[in-house]
Amino acid sequence: MTRRPNSARQAAARDRGRYTGETIAAAYAGIPSGQRAKGPDSDRLGLDRCSPAQLDLRARMALGVFNLDSLSRFENGLSWSANAITAYTLTVSPRFDELVLITRTPDNVAGRLVRGEAPGLPGLRVVADDWNGVRMRDIVTGSDVVVTSDQAGRVTETARTSDTVFFSPDQRWSAGPQTPRPREAERLATVPPMSHDTKRLLAGLLTRLNINDPAGTWSTGNWFWDPFRPHGEPHVPRYKGHDHDSRGLWGSGDRWELAWSGYPTGASLIKALTHPIIGINGVAALETRDSWQLTLGTAMLELHTLDLDARSQ
Repeated sequence: MTRRPNSARQAAARDRGRYTGETIAAAYAGIPSGQRAKGPDSDRLGLDRCSPAQLDLRARMALGVFNLDSLSRFENGLSWSANAITAYTLTVSPRFDELVLITRTPDNVAGRLVRGEAPGLPGLRVVADDWNGVRMRDIVTGSDVVVTSDQAGRVTETARTSDTVFFSPDQRWSAGPQTPRPREAERLATVPPMSHDTKRLLAGLLTRLNINDPAGTWSTGNWFWDPFRPHGEPHVPRYKGHDHDSRGLWGSGDRWELAWSGYPTGASLIKALTHPIIGINGVAALETRDSWQLTLGTAMLELHTLDLDARSQ
């Protein structure tokens, strides 16, 4: 007999999809089962509920994504090409032990994470593929990232070996060794220590990479554009001498700082992170003269937007 979908999870999936852009099937896969589906909204929607290994992976991936161009805090050219995934339209679909990225260009997005002159996400290895995308496993944590064009966020479990042609017929995707390569080890050694609450904040930034207000008043816009900007308004806002879409994230332990130019506006990001339905459960925001301070438990993340107009939007 076919099991009927849980009605509480179905309702939570609909609520989640209104903000994330996921299909009901994709959102449903990330909704906690049982009584947790009836809890506080941010827990009920499952964006932040994950295994300890997945939390570690998301926090480290956030470090790669949120360091880009002139504001990057990586030194000596030790950048990660994971920062380029924001150039592609993504639907982020977090699950308990995997982070699913749904996109029309899975070969390009996956390539930014596992290929390139600079390691995309050091330690990530391709372990399975199908015609829609790839499953990658982090050798540091054992947790997974999936990149697929399948709207439900699925990749069939077709295991591969290091000499196999993966996914795209014109590109070779190596499963790679199960120990870090020298260039990966060099980059992994630069990752600062993070407290548990800091990891929750950074992971929450990543899972809300592309959150849209159903009413059309704010958006995080994949950190690339504003889908709700008025007709005729320039796509690129004004900056204080930095590259478009430049970002810098760094810190240690409980104290971290994120500066960026470009989208989203500071006001939009704060709404996405503190929203009663889609925000991070327990996070608080304090606006100061030139920044916002986000706190979650013992952790604090200071936000600085370099868009001259952002604080008035």
